[in-house]
Amino acid sequence: MPNNNFQRIQEFAAAVESHPTWPRAMCFGDSWFQYPGPKPIDIEKQLPNIFTKTLFFNEGVAGRDSKMYKIGRGRVTQEIRDFQFNALLLSMGGNDVVGKELQEFVKEKEAPQDEGGRDWGDLPQEVFDHIRLSSFALGLLHLRDDFVDMIQRCNGAHPDCAIFVHNYAYIWPSNKPFKLGPFKAGPWVYPYLKAVGLPDIEDQRVVTNWLIDQFTVMLREIGAEFELRVIDARNALPDPGSWDNEIHPKAAGFKLIAQNYWAPVLQNVLR
Repeated sequence: MPNNNFQRIQEFAAAVESHPTWPRAMCFGDSWFQYPGPKPIDIEKQLPNIFTKTLFFNEGVAGRDSKMYKIGRGRVTQEIRDFQFNALLLSMGGNDVVGKELQEFVKEKEAPQDEGGRDWGDLPQEVFDHIRLSSFALGLLHLRDDFVDMIQRCNGAHPDCAIFVHNYAYIWPSNKPFKLGPFKAGPWVYPYLKAVGLPDIEDQRVVTNWLIDQFTVMLREIGAEFELRVIDARNALPDPGSWDNEIHPKAAGFKLIAQNYWAPVLQNVLR
């Protein structure tokens, strides 16, 4: 790990004392900021190699969803207040949109449909047939609450802290899980959609792309209301070979997203 990237608060505090003028970035998120494995490859591990005179503190937890967010938010708020971070980087929502929560939204074609009162625009047939729109709309509302809560907490702790979020690249349903030794997680998408009568991967991508698009719409709605910078990397990894499993890129994919999508947006705040 670069010597400007820390996971222990005591070590980060010592680094701040040694480099009091360096920008400070808090990274709070999920496995795209803390991807388990023998080598550090995720976005949070790539950024310190780009911004070598910024101090990074990693609050990432693999698998973090809305429930886990609520557990960590108080601690993170206090850390933002204590260290007066210049930037808060958020990787939130993926597990609630195209992760294990997907099973709460899927439906069989014959099951009743309720659009949930949200204006979805033109709906792909695969989405109308196999996503419970009212349930997904409710899920987006819960996610919105989490983001707004974090924004308001950050603004209250340190109003000058710039907040950055991202929307994830379009994933590749593949039925391929994450594996590390005997540990296995996933797959998160293919089995749930196949179980409701949508086995074709291209059809599944229509659905998952749409879900990520709607997540992006929600983020932009929040961005229009609050000071929030949305990093749009949806089209970053169109090749299925770039993916380690259904919802996580390989090292080269994480590096590409960090360099081509995050770095240009962060360069005015970090160095």
